[in-house]
Amino acid sequence: MTVPGTAVPPWWRRLALGLYGPAPTGPVRAVVVITLVSYIGLGLWFGSFVLFLTRSVGLPAPQVGVGALIAGLAAVLAATPAGVLADRFGYRGVLFALYTAGAVATVGYAFVRGFWPFVLAACVVAVAMESSGGVRTALTTVLADDDERLRCLAQCRVMSQLGLALGAAGSAVVIQLDTRPAYLAMLGVTASAYFACAWLVTRLPATEVPARERVGRASVLRDRPYLLITALIAVLTVNWGMLTTGIPLWIAHHTTAPRWVSAAILVLNTVCIALLQVRFSAKAETTVDATRAARRAGLLLAASCLILATTAGSGGALVIAVLLSGALVHTFGELLYVAAGWGLSISLMSPTARGEYQGMSAAGLAVAQAVTPLVMTTLIAEWGTPGWLVLGVAFAGAGLCLTPASRWAERNRPWATT
Repeated sequence: MTVPGTAVPPWWRRLALGLYGPAPTGPVRAVVVITLVSYIGLGLWFGSFVLFLTRSVGLPAPQVGVGALIAGLAAVLAATPAGVLADRFGYRGVLFALYTAGAVATVGYAFVRGFWPFVLAACVVAVAMESSGGVRTALTTVLADDDERLRCLAQCRVMSQLGLALGAAGSAVVIQLDTRPAYLAMLGVTASAYFACAWLVTRLPATEVPARERVGRASVLRDRPYLLITALIAVLTVNWGMLTTGIPLWIAHHTTAPRWVSAAILVLNTVCIALLQVRFSAKAETTVDATRAARRAGLLLAASCLILATTAGSGGALVIAVLLSGALVHTFGELLYVAAGWGLSISLMSPTARGEYQGMSAAGLAVAQAVTPLVMTTLIAEWGTPGWLVLGVAFAGAGLCLTPASRWAERNRPWATT
């Protein structure tokens, strides 16, 4: 019943409130904006960097691949140390340094003429962007109240998807023009996005650097339960490659379905994430809830693999419907997996080492993303149906194993949120 004299919000505002929750305010809103701007730059770069390096710089494609691999390894190795620095010297200062370094290195691409200068620039950008994710998450856990953390992270993920889409649209223009000035403009816009992020970071309030009562090795490296959880979440992270690599290869090599279906699946996934990620994040606010979400995520991802495997050698409208159904089941599994990953990594981290722990989580994600193309090409393109079965068992096993791993982590862990 409407209270007399109270204005009823329009339907679209009520729908947005139901899907996304209250709009972020204060410093958390700035973090959401930083996420959007940074991912616009990433989307623009990812959509055009290969052609820029091969056609404008003149590097052979194999050298681009090797350089990207080296940069990826550097990013994995740097994520946790960057978190340690953030814990010691402050999240805001380290995040500012990372975005600034990424911007400067992106400008440096304009002067690259050979392999090793490319590797240097690629390593700096990769380290800056990969490490900034963990530090930004740690900063969010400080700025947001306990009951707002996952919702804020989910809103950031929605903005990341929007930013990638906008950046990819810009990269389409760049690669269509395929000229040196167009590629230089791409570098300028990308660097400007990172500089803008650095400036926005300076507008955030300073956060207190937590007291450190440790010497020697980083504490997260001695936290075996957390390392196990990070590894299990990394196994689930491989699901991201299903839509971008696995399903396109499956459709092209093992079905007679039209290849545009893989693009339609990506659109379906993006729309569902944008609409539902915030709501699904509410299912993993505590360790117990996150563990339950992880079990369901693993089983749903396994079910999607089984559904997709049934389309081998087939085509027609029915197969298209089955492919879309399998992708939809995968998307619900992905939504739960993301929420579970946040819930476990945050509730089980040390409150005096947020950056370090989130850096380790970011490193786990980076490793998974690095090996995913090889996993998908081997299991799906080469093995076919048995590959889907192996992948499904891995997803289900990882999701189920997170339950005993989380219980192990909670023992002797007074800060864990149960």
